[in-house]
Amino acid sequence: MFYQTSRNLGLLLGALLINAGMVAAEPTRIEVAVLAVGAKFIGEQMGGVQVLIHDAEGNQMAEGIIEGPTGETNRIMQATQAHPEVALANNASVSFELDLERPTRLSVKATGPLGYPAQQRSTKTEVLAFPGEHMTGERSLMLSLSGLIIDPESVELSSAGGSALVSFMMACGCPIVPGGLWDFSDYRLEAEVELDCDATRQASFEHAGDNRYRLAVEESPQPVTAVRARAISTVHPQLSGALTLWESDRCTPAEAFSE
Repeated sequence: MFYQTSRNLGLLLGALLINAGMVAAEPTRIEVAVLAVGAKFIGEQMGGVQVLIHDAEGNQMAEGIIEGPTGETNRIMQATQAHPEVALANNASVSFELDLERPTRLSVKATGPLGYPAQQRSTKTEVLAFPGEHMTGERSLMLSLSGLIIDPESVELSSAGGSALVSFMMACGCPIVPGGLWDFSDYRLEAEVELDCDATRQASFEHAGDNRYRLAVEESPQPVTAVRARAISTVHPQLSGALTLWESDRCTPAEAFSE
């Protein structure tokens, strides 16, 4: 009798709250991971990835940084983005808990890798989240981020030429090497050498061990005024990268070459 009365009172109170627009918010967990196109997850090795979540009105709901490892290589590379089980690998991610009162359309934006500010890119998706319906595990959100990273290890360039040594990798930090899982033969890494603020010529990088590549810029009758590296994938059209290695202050800076 007491149980039934309490239950009825509970139902009545719930109905009154709904009618009055006082619906209790339900904690809703959302896990977000970012996969580098053609490679593994982006995590702390590359400085992490910033994730911002907004509602349809533009109000910020959450912010966080993706940290953790790049994940299990075999499992990831044998899967595709159409298979959610790839997200169950030991991979970098960030989790949020949102208090939702009603179905809410969310905009989820990821920017990274944070360790390479000049080469960061952003990706975004929209999702309809329901109160209490957690987006974790197989239901976690997995975004894809394109891009190739050129990491200068040493740069000795001037108007007389010089050299530079760079590391070349996927956005997750996965090394691009001759004959490797990410085979250098599937990519082009080259340099554009600007002469006297106007004319340009191409220069090639030579393999210098592991995922390192060396560029030699010969002296020219015209002074070298900028050296810009660029990379593309011949397999994934959306994969590219660019970075200014050195430029003289005697020219008016060109419009942003780096990404």
